Amino acid sequence: MENNVNELIYEILKLNTCTANETNVFHNLKHNDDLVPKFRTNFEKLSQIIGSYYNDCYDIQGVTDDGVDVLLKYKNEDENHKVGFQIKSYDDIKKKDWLSKLKAQLYEAQGIWKTDDLYVVLCTDVIEHKDKLRIARSEIQKKSDCDIHIVEPENALTFYKFTSVDIFSTIYDFYHKSDSRLKRTRDSLKNLSTEEKEILISVIVRQFLGNEKPVSLSDIDCITENMDICYFSGSSLYEFDNDTYSLSFSYENNWDLTCFIAEIKASFDLRDSQIETFLKKLLL
Repeated sequence: MENNVNELIYEILKLNTCTANETNVFHNLKHNDDLVPKFRTNFEKLSQIIGSYYNDCYDIQGVTDDGVDVLLKYKNEDENHKVGFQIKSYDDIKKKDWLSKLKAQLYEAQGIWKTDDLYVVLCTDVIEHKDKLRIARSEIQKKSDCDIHIVEPENALTFYKFTSVDIFSTIYDFYHKSDSRLKRTRDSLKNLSTEEKEILISVIVRQFLGNEKPVSLSDIDCITENMDICYFSGSSLYEFDNDTYSLSFSYENNWDLTCFIAEIKASFDLRDSQIETFLKKLLL
């Protein structure tokens, strides 16, 4: 398997599930107390999971000096690689001289750490600071000795909010895009609505991991309480038992999903609740 760690980091930091309005949360998040620790923790989780795919050495350092806040170091095919992250908070960016300081830090980072890639993570209110950010995009992406990437506030907030399962599902998808089992599982669900997929995943996981016991309608109600749907249009997905007032989901009719759950359960150290969340992140 080709080592494409840089591509993975780039893709994961370009994911966006947040709106511009949500970035006002950065007003209350401090550089040293909140942002650097959280980003370091998430990069540690990321490096641990990547390490399960390779036998290479991965290390995360919380530098917060010499132009870099977090430094990822890894070795691939006897070559050492370094990726640096410079995090800018709302308090940093609201200062008048923030951009000149940032450019000096980037120059310093390239000189001291010899990074292959540098990421400028903009953790600020994208609406309030839109003019500052527009100027920054132009200034910091000029020619340099390494690749400099800008992580926009919406993307930064998405990664900041990531859980371990979010990181794991993103990495799994990245490395298994052509995996036949994953493709068959996705194909088996393609005719269902998002709500139907979510219910099906929840119930199959609970039934499969709960010693094949039928799932009661009260459990279904809990799963669907925030949805507009409380039934399946495809009756072949389940069987209703009038005596026990419960649903029993057919493994035969949901064979690809059931096998995929079994594979994830056997391959990874995840709790049952994490498996359910992981599958929803990956398949919805």
